[in-house]
Amino acid sequence: MMGLGDEYLAALLQWGVVTATCLALGSALLSCVYSGNRPFLSLLKQQLRLAACCALLGLVLQTAYTAAEMYDEGLEGAFEPNMYHFIWQSSLGTALALRAAGLLLCLLSSFGRPGLVLPLFGALLSASSFAASGHAVAEPRLLLAVLITVHLLCISFWFAAVPALMRGAFSALRLPQLRDVAETFGGVAALATALVVASGALFILLRFEDIWGLLSSGYGLTLLAKLTLVVVIFALAALHKWRLVPGLQNDGGRMTRRLGQSLALELLLFLAIFVCVAAMTRLFTLPHG
Repeated sequence: MMGLGDEYLAALLQWGVVTATCLALGSALLSCVYSGNRPFLSLLKQQLRLAACCALLGLVLQTAYTAAEMYDEGLEGAFEPNMYHFIWQSSLGTALALRAAGLLLCLLSSFGRPGLVLPLFGALLSASSFAASGHAVAEPRLLLAVLITVHLLCISFWFAAVPALMRGAFSALRLPQLRDVAETFGGVAALATALVVASGALFILLRFEDIWGLLSSGYGLTLLAKLTLVVVIFALAALHKWRLVPGLQNDGGRMTRRLGQSLALELLLFLAIFVCVAAMTRLFTLPHG
């Protein structure tokens, strides 16, 4: 039997897979927006390849862990073919297959000039895989699936921009290029922010009838911690949009360093959000109602 320590290992695997998957599909979406900006597109393609490979490796490890978790003898289940047959016949198997297919399409889109179809369809497949099992498996199922897919696409788009912009601020992009990239992202991110808030709020209202009961559970407290981190990220985004990015016009060197440092903090906050997501899916029981 697998104990508490194994649950923390499962949560760590979940954190790695979710983080890498969101980074990959977000980079794919960003490559569509910045297809005409060769220096920044090159950064995005490098980021996409690394993230997609890490996510696919994580899926392999996560599948092996799930097989071991289902097997009475523990880790020996990772080498038992029947366990994998059970997994692929379940909703989890559907989710894993969709995620792997989407990641492969995103990875392929980073080579040559594949246009918009591969990255967009790959990102959509990867995001929708999270609706095939877990929180979205409830009524109204289709609406919940759409909401969680939109939520993940927007979060991933925003998250993937942070390390790419941070690299650009510290060394990879010249000041005019960095300013243009940041201003373009600020315009698109306004829509992404609205969709993140709307889809997340509606999902919670539809999925959980007893909000106060939800917040009194470990799951709910972790969700509250996640929402608090999101609010802090919104505050940082406002600082970037209204102060740091406009400041690149007049005092480029100092503002570039400040922007890079602020983006590094934002990246840490995103990683903490994914820790909350992993804890909610692996360490806590989903409240009823």
